[in-house]
Amino acid sequence: MAQLGPVPGLPRWTGVKAVVGPLSQHEVTHRADGRTSLEVPVSVQLTRRARFWARWRMLTGRWPSDAAADA
Repeated sequence: MAQLGPVPGLPRWTGVKAVVGPLSQHEVTHRADGRTSLEVPVSVQLTRRARFWARWRMLTGRWPSDAAADA
């Protein structure tokens, strides 16, 4: 069952919540190189506090580096 939950990487006081879609709508992809990926629908509810926090972090240079770009 899908549930609301806090989003990792954002402070709790921002009030951002995410809803993971039902697993009946997931899609599994098998690639030729042997890797497998799972896609699940996710809905995120942004708040004004979260947008302000993200803008402040970007303007002050405190935004975390993109870990996906390092991989």
